Amino acid sequence: MTPLQQQQPGCPDFMDTWMDALAHDPPTLKNDTANRPNVTIVIPSYRSERTLAAVLERLTRELPAAVREVLVVESGGRPAVTDICHRFAAVRVMNSSRRLSPGAARNTGARATESDFILFLDADCMPAPGWGIWLAELLGAGHPVMSAAIDNGTPHSWAGSVQFWLEFMDFSPCNAAGRRPFISTYCLLCRRDVYEATAGFQEDYFMGEDIIFSYQLGRLGYPLFFSNRWQVRHLNRTRFGEVFPHLYRLGWWSSLVRSGYPEVRGSFLRHSPFLIPILIPFRYARLCRRLFTSSRLTRCAKMVVALLAWPSLTVWCAGFMKGMIRSLLANKRRPATGIHPETQPTVYHQGKK
Repeated sequence: MTPLQQQQPGCPDFMDTWMDALAHDPPTLKNDTANRPNVTIVIPSYRSERTLAAVLERLTRELPAAVREVLVVESGGRPAVTDICHRFAAVRVMNSSRRLSPGAARNTGARATESDFILFLDADCMPAPGWGIWLAELLGAGHPVMSAAIDNGTPHSWAGSVQFWLEFMDFSPCNAAGRRPFISTYCLLCRRDVYEATAGFQEDYFMGEDIIFSYQLGRLGYPLFFSNRWQVRHLNRTRFGEVFPHLYRLGWWSSLVRSGYPEVRGSFLRHSPFLIPILIPFRYARLCRRLFTSSRLTRCAKMVVALLAWPSLTVWCAGFMKGMIRSLLANKRRPATGIHPETQPTVYHQGKK
């Protein structure tokens, strides 16, 4: 049995979103060429051959006129990724011979452009129908920082569905739009002056850098806006042999963020690591509440995903606990410069364009 989707009240469907968008005349920017802000889309890439071609193909169909270019920052020097990018006229690729963290790749792309807005899009997030139309509307809405909703791009995979609900349950289209204390970077539109005010992403984190970025934006007083109409679909891992290590790493880096930034929510666990196992039933209760009241899965599929989510949460919590305890035992805290003692930044060399 697969988690077949069915529409539930309160959850905007992609086709409904698309038709609603077409019913408007959103491209007010289209009729005002002189004053239209321009956008550069930056896509960090590392071993993204599995998803990048499909994402770029859909993206090029959805591009509004405001988008100046699509810039893929390839880390690791994989020729297959460069070949994929060369298929699309609107896509430019920057190569790095060394692996870049996601934050470093985003910073590299952002600093190579001069657009009014920078749109950070992950290489495994496929724009939904109507994505470009809603982007054009949001550009005229005046929000300094905006994040899209994310839906499950692998609904027929149990492993992919479990990963989606554990990682993105707070950002599904069923969640209410509005201001948020934290937004993710899988599809994030940011005004250039706002991005520059934060000095960019922390480059020594391979996960959790979006938490730090949101924290820095909030500290500077910038409102973070979440749109449940502007949507992407996440192409999740489809085997539990891939999902479990990913969740473990996610928990590990989440603990390092809280060890280094005491102001971030959940950092109190640094002083009470014995409370960390309580995160499992707490997060599980939140997941089940979202799953059974806001999802578009069949009832049977909800029950299966809920059952599979418990061991998956245990894996995440094990990574969180190990990272937190290791930081405590080492008695090392992140200094004010933002450099984690266990992962010193590396000087990366940019390859030829």
